[in-house]
Amino acid sequence: MSVPVPRTCTEILLENSDQRREPLCGPLDMFRSVPAYVLLGDPGSGKSTAFCVEAEALGENAVLKSTREFLRSYANRGGDWQGKTIFIDGFDEMRAGSGDPREVLDKVWTALDTLDRPRFRISCREADWLGSNDRTALASVSPNLQVTALRLNPLTEGNITQILDDHPNVEDTPGFMAEARERGVDGLLSNPLTLDMLARAVGDDGAWPRSKLETFEMACLQMAIEKNEEHVLAHRPLPPDALLGPAGHLCAHQLISDAAGFSLRYEDSDDDYIAPDQSGLTVDIARHALETRLFLSVGNRRFTPVHRSIAEFLAARHLAQRILEDLPLRRVLSLITGYDGSVVSAFRGVHAWLAVHCHDVDVRDQLIGVDPVGVGLYGDLQGFTTEGRRRLLLALDREVGDYGVDVTAFKALAAPDMECVVRDFLGDTRRDDDHEAATGFLLRVLQQAEPLTSLAPLLIDVVYDASRWPSVSKSALDAFTYVQVDNDDKTRELKRLLDGIRDDLVVRQCWIDG
Repeated sequence: MSVPVPRTCTEILLENSDQRREPLCGPLDMFRSVPAYVLLGDPGSGKSTAFCVEAEALGENAVLKSTREFLRSYANRGGDWQGKTIFIDGFDEMRAGSGDPREVLDKVWTALDTLDRPRFRISCREADWLGSNDRTALASVSPNLQVTALRLNPLTEGNITQILDDHPNVEDTPGFMAEARERGVDGLLSNPLTLDMLARAVGDDGAWPRSKLETFEMACLQMAIEKNEEHVLAHRPLPPDALLGPAGHLCAHQLISDAAGFSLRYEDSDDDYIAPDQSGLTVDIARHALETRLFLSVGNRRFTPVHRSIAEFLAARHLAQRILEDLPLRRVLSLITGYDGSVVSAFRGVHAWLAVHCHDVDVRDQLIGVDPVGVGLYGDLQGFTTEGRRRLLLALDREVGDYGVDVTAFKALAAPDMECVVRDFLGDTRRDDDHEAATGFLLRVLQQAEPLTSLAPLLIDVVYDASRWPSVSKSALDAFTYVQVDNDDKTRELKRLLDGIRDDLVVRQCWIDG
């Protein structure tokens, strides 16, 4: 992508008084005058790129640092940074280790307070943001005692077209987009990272991946290929498929140790940039992996993964292979979970991909049980068996009520082979809060997947079921409208009648919510 595309975002309102107005939505630069905001988004959604664009627009009045760099350097730069807007990127990436995830928040709070409460912007994965807890704490060190929360919107059709027009691997943009939709991988188009990876994966031979998993695998292979013939002759690098293992080994070591990367100059290695032999690889093998496009050179023979999402994929790929050989799953979980058994925020991506790469039923079930939401958000459910997806859906019954989860990543739960599972779930007679929240979630998922028209009668039953939450009944009504094709006058008349119910359900839910 030669020139960053303009991005839009949507304001996330507070759960109280702000509900009296509509959230603001527009270009990110529309919020340039806001004293403090947090920019939330999925992995690879373009948060860092958006910060680069905004910081560049402010010129000398901006300071752009990763969270790690910011915490390491703020104490000596107070005077230099006076009056500037501080961009703190990758807040979620510092929430590693098995300690309290609020620890990093406390450090950032202290730093901002020490800097006399400057204007600031923070980026974070949405699933790793602690909502009102983080927001309230940061508001107390913002210039106006307020923090605006923004969600980076998915790429628009125009954004996607612009990126693909500039991509060296794509000659026919409309044809590429149409093929992606035809093959059911169009969900990868709205995220800059997965869009680029899809274009890389298809490559010159036009071999399309069938899933997110295949897209990452094929794109990583492309990035492991040495394009320069002189380097091939001089260094005789390993073949690409043989480099993904060492690369995954390095990524696993880097993520779990919370290092920034690796240094091929032993004398320059430290806690942030560690020597490759500390990971257990020989320097020669490590060098071959580090010099691929899977890693970025940051100067002085130091290297860091090209993107955290790729590092998580490769790390999980390596760990899954070790588990298949002899590494106990409990040892891996002890490294990526906290004292309460929950996956540490910074390792949710690794954990999710581990569930994808591990095909053993018992291992996958254990991983699903630890963090079902993360497995759906960060992994790839498309390759799961019907039984595996059923187990994940049942696990969500206990978890989904605690998250504002984007349902698009869970479309595989409403695939045609899941129809009987969905039918049983919607027909369950339980009405506890967890199950109602999960039912509402599943009904929203149904509106993202291939329409399951045979569910229409059951959805109508849910609409008229007075024991349901009004919000669940409304979601059932929306799902019915989605799955029921307007193929006759009777259906169209039924939809018109049901439209009259929708407003009443909304009013009832608002009354319940207070």
